[in-house]
Amino acid sequence: MPTYEYECPHCHEVVEHVCQMAFRPEVIICPKCHEPAIRIVSSFTPHDDHPVWLTNRLKATIQDDSERPIDGRKDLNAFCKKKGIVENPKSS
Repeated sequence: MPTYEYECPHCHEVVEHVCQMAFRPEVIICPKCHEPAIRIVSSFTPHDDHPVWLTNRLKATIQDDSERPIDGRKDLNAFCKKKGIVENPKSS
């Protein structure tokens, strides 16, 4: 099943939501602040616990050994934001 991302315009939390394509809502309730979160366009990756493009070589380039491992899209988004990394510069 596809995973959709939603961003809350109030608290800027990015939330993943898994649902059938036919039933994907445009808006969900943010679990953090309980305000409406809007579906955002995100890059496609197969549903997995680890981002597919995050190879060991790339991980060594952007992440220190002392940092907590990136375990999924939400962790990746937070890490990129913290480090000021633009995941896909062509999308902005």
